[in-house]
Order: sequence, then C-alpha cells, then structure tokens
Amino acid sequence: MKQYIAQAIPLVDIIFVADYDEADGKGIVKKEILDYLVQKAKQHKKFTIGISRENIKDFAQVDLVICNEKEAEIATGKKIRNDDELVRLGSELRKQLNNKITIISRGKEGIHVFTEQDSEQESEKKSFHLPSYAKKIADVCGAGDTLTTAFALAINSGATPRQGAEIASHAAAVSIAKPGTATVTTGEILEAMFQHHKPRAHEKIKTWDELKVIIQEHHQKNKKTVFTNGYFDIIHSGHIQFLQEAKKVGGEDALFIVALNTDRSVKENKGPGNPILSQDDRAKVMAALECVDYVTFFDELSPIRILKELKPSILVKGGNFDPEHIVGKDVVTSYRGEVKVIPLVQSQSGERLEKMIHIQKMTITKTRILDPT
Repeated sequence: MKQYIAQAIPLVDIIFVADYDEADGKGIVKKEILDYLVQKAKQHKKFTIGISRENIKDFAQVDLVICNEKEAEIATGKKIRNDDELVRLGSELRKQLNNKITIISRGKEGIHVFTEQDSEQESEKKSFHLPSYAKKIADVCGAGDTLTTAFALAINSGATPRQGAEIASHAAAVSIAKPGTATVTTGEILEAMFQHHKPRAHEKIKTWDELKVIIQEHHQKNKKTVFTNGYFDIIHSGHIQFLQEAKKVGGEDALFIVALNTDRSVKENKGPGNPILSQDDRAKVMAALECVDYVTFFDELSPIRILKELKPSILVKGGNFDPEHIVGKDVVTSYRGEVKVIPLVQSQSGERLEKMIHIQKMTITKTRILDPT
C-alpha cells in the first residue's frame, strides 16, 4: 500500500481519503497509512481531504476535513447543544487536528467553516456559517461527497475558503434536487449561483454616488462598464433588442447601466403630456430586464454631467447616429472611453401606442371641458 501511495501521489492534484469503515477497524484506512499518506502529500505539495464516520480524530494535518455534527462530537467527545457550542467545538477540532480548513455540515442548517488564518476582510473571517441553498430535495444521497469534492476543487483552483464554501454549497443543492446519487456540472453550479445572487429589480436602482463606488471597484478588476441613456417611456421590441446588444459590447463581465431622464427632463425635452409613464414606473420596467445591471436618473436635458461623474468605459446609443455627433462623445473620449452605435430596430407598434395614448388623453380632456359634469 505504501509503495502504491508513493508512486501515485506525484501523478494527482488532490488526494481524497474517505473512511466509511464502521466494522471495528477492518478497513484499509489505518492511522499508520494515513500518516504516511499525509507525509508524502506534503512533500509533493498535494492538497489532502479527509472524511470519516468514526475516526476523524486520526486525520491530523490533513488540509481539509469535513464532518457532520455527530462525527464532530465523536471526535471531540463533546456534545453540540447550540450554535455557540458548535463554534467552540469546531475551532477546537481544527486546532486539535491542525487542519487548514475544517467544515461541519449541518444538513438543512447549512455548513460552518473554520480556517487557520483570519482575514482583515469581513467576508473571509476565521469562522463563518453559510445557509443551505437547497430549494428542492429529491434525494440527499451523495450530497456530502458533492460538497466535499466541489469545495476541494475550488480551493485547489485558488478560491478563498468562503468562495469555495459558496461553490460547494450550491453544488450540493443542485445534487439533492436530482433523484438518486447524481453528478453535477459546472454549468448547473454557475446557474444556481447566478439565480441566488441575481439582484432583485428594486435593488438595481441606484444613486450616482452608489454607482461611482460600484464602477470604481469594477474598473479596478479591469472590467468594463457600458452606459446608455434615454427616455424609455414606451418600451417596445426595438428597445429590448438594443439593450440586449448594448450589454454585450463590453464583454462577458461588463456592467450595463441605463440612465433615465427624470420626468422634468422628459417634459422639457418633449413637451407637455410627457412622459406617459412616471420615472419610477420606467425605472421598474428597466430594472426588470435581465440584461440591465443598474438603473439611475439624470435631471438635466443631456447626459453630459452624469457621464462626467460616472466615467463609464463605453457609451452606447441606438439608432443611425454619426458617432461624432453623439451627445457626450467628447466627455467619454476625454478619458479614453469608447463610443459605439447599435442600429435600433424601429417598432411601429410602440410609436402607434404612444400616439394613441396622447390622442386618448386629448379626447378625455376635451370631453371634460365640453361636459364638466
């Protein structure tokens, strides 16, 4: 066995030891073998993981140990009666075994993670809890193994403990939504995480100051922000197509911001009777679109001031504009931003609807004048 371990370790990235032995030590995962494996793994700088139903106390110096509450109680000889005791016991267990990371899984209560290093960042504390992300439970068989392997793969790929825990918890949630022992794909995990973290519509509506912080952080990661502006009073299919295409011009990780003229700005630009929808209603409609990341307002007649404040990477307009004549072009190019034009598909139904609404308003007004009763 030792000879096989010595030959195999240099050929792998992660070593996963699963000790399911409940037959009085008749399995092959003996402490002597485990100690030898850990020693060789450290020599070759390989990441080790251990799970055990009754012998977790033997997994000293394994990089990652994952157990449930009962297994943690067996290892420490102590009972977990509340959350405070869980945190104390988990911290003691990690120190006792000298693991880099110890995870205690708690079923529907989620997981608690204990790490050897405390970070200055609030999101990467030494001990933290994550809830279960399960929405549908078909079969819990294999959930623990899915959690363990997903966490290990994430950590070995450079993720932080919290990032690894997020990925692993979503992977487990996907797994238990399927009947039987099921596999989980990367795409399924990404979709689950996207659906969980996707901002609700009202959370997309931001002030300029809020957007400045968001944009600055995004630019620091060398990612782009795309900006467009307009009335967007009666949204039609041409608008939707334009917005979807505008989202793409900055690349996969770009943020797409839509700035709406306020009601005062629309009225001053288009005349009395405008807008048809209030700025709050227009913002709610815009925020509900999946392609739009954030929505804000500007009260001026043109977007010059908001462009100077936000400094987006790319200004996008829809229609048959000459880029040289787009309002705001000089502002954006002054800080080496880009200006792009996307052809706008005209929707006659949208234009007709707007005209019909205005005609209806005029008819109602005239009727009231002629017949005040």
